[in-house]
Formats: sequence, C-alpha cells, structure tokens
Amino acid sequence: MRRLVAIVVALIGLAVISYVGVMRVQQWHADQMSVAVERERREHEYQVQLLHEKLEEKQDEVALLQEDTVSEQRLAEALGESVALPPADDPETRHRDAARRFSSFLTYLDGRDYLQPYLEETSTRVLLEDAIDRLAENPPFIANEKQDLEILLRNLAHFYRVLGKEPVRMIAAILREEADVFEPVLADAMTWVNGDAPADDLPPAPDKAVLYDYAAYFLETLGGKSYLARRNSKIRILAVFYSLQILDMANDQGLNTHGIDIRPHLDIALNDVRSQQGLAFKKSYIETLEGLKNKYQTP
Repeated sequence: MRRLVAIVVALIGLAVISYVGVMRVQQWHADQMSVAVERERREHEYQVQLLHEKLEEKQDEVALLQEDTVSEQRLAEALGESVALPPADDPETRHRDAARRFSSFLTYLDGRDYLQPYLEETSTRVLLEDAIDRLAENPPFIANEKQDLEILLRNLAHFYRVLGKEPVRMIAAILREEADVFEPVLADAMTWVNGDAPADDLPPAPDKAVLYDYAAYFLETLGGKSYLARRNSKIRILAVFYSLQILDMANDQGLNTHGIDIRPHLDIALNDVRSQQGLAFKKSYIETLEGLKNKYQTP
C-alpha cells in the first residue's frame, strides 16, 4: 500500500514538474515572440520613414540646387532685410543681428499658406521650442551602435521617432519651399544657437552639450551618416560643415566627451564644398575649413 502511495505521489510530482516546465517554456516562447514583434515593428516604422523621406527628397532636390543668387526683394521678404549685410566684427552684435533675422524668418513662416495645416492654433516659435526640448531630452546614441541592433535601429529613425511624422513633414516642406533662402537662414540660425546671450522673441537656444551630441551623431554614427546620405548633397554638406564647427567649439570648451578626432573629416568636407554647385557662401565655407586644417595641423 505504501509503495502504491509513493508511486502515486511520484507521478503527481512528475506531472507538476512537467506542467511547470511546459509553462516556463511557453512563457519563454511568448517573451521571444514579443521581442521579435517589437523589433519587427521598429523595422517597419523605419522602412515607412524611408519611403516618406525618399518622396520628399525627390521633391526638394532640384529646388535646393538652384543658382546661388537671391534677390534683395526675396531676402527682405524672408529675413526682413533687403541685402545680406557683412557680418559685424563684434560677436555680440553679430549674434543679435542673426537672431533678429532668424526671428523675422519665423514670423514670415507663420504667414505661409503651405504651413497652415501644420500650424492651426500654434506658431513656428512654439513648434521650434517643442522640437528643441524633444531633441534635447532624447539625444541619439553615440556609443555601442555597432554592437547593438536596437541602438542602430533607434538611431536610424531618430528624428522620425523623437519629433513625429507631422513635424518631420513640416521641416521637409520648409526646406523645399524656402530653398532659395536656405543658406542665409541656416547661417543665422547657427549663429543664434552658438551665441551665449538669450534673444528676444526666440526660444532658449539648445545647450552646447546638446549641439555636440547631434554633431557627433552626424559625423560618427551609422544612423547619422545614413540620415545625411538620404538627403540631397547640399543639405548633407552643410550639416557636416556646421557639425565640424560645433566639434571645434566642443574641443575648445572641453566638451568633446566622446573623443572625436576632427582631422579625418576636414579634407572630406573641404573637397565636398569645393565640388558642390549652388552654394551661396562657398568662399566662406572654404576659408573656415582651411582655418580648421591649420588649427589642427592636418597635412
């Protein structure tokens, strides 16, 4: 009798162990499926983003490769000044002038018909401040990208993921419709964000460490390089040019926490600028890059 009871108990114990084992295996499979589904979802989002970007790139590629002359009337319309004045020698005055023109450009955008579906009851200033906050709070990954597929996928879709579909489309529309004043506006915007004093009628400029993170993203990561490779050559060249200026600033201020070497990028950027047609400030870009080569003593 005792032997029978022992056998029954053993069978029950074996059944319980088998059941627990089966449940754990099923849970493990469920977890793996969840991870696979999430990864597939991210890959799908990235592919959708690529399709949108390719369509938008075809629309704005011709516009951004226009001749490098802009009429005084057009500059006055977009920037509030009829001519592109020589930059002031005093950094504070130069920053104030650039901030004023950039603020005028934002006011001009508020009245553009093609942007009304994006603005509704808001303004470009509000959207700009929101974008700066979002990008600062969600910086791209600079390290370990090549070792982690998840990090790579997140970097590849960084702007689409952080800003969302509509803001990205709005930015693409601005690049397309305002292509002829793109360079002076970008120059003023970069002068503004690199200034140390706040500007009236503009949101707070991003922190220098945030600028460095995005310069590193464009210069060093597969995600950032892939993003620029999907843009037309003019946008790519200017993004690299200003990223190098930010990296130089980071070196001067001890902010180059990732230890990025600026030297390998300088010759490539200089050759790209020299060969690019339709750059309004090509001479200035070349002088700046040659100055950086001398500063860092590249051959």
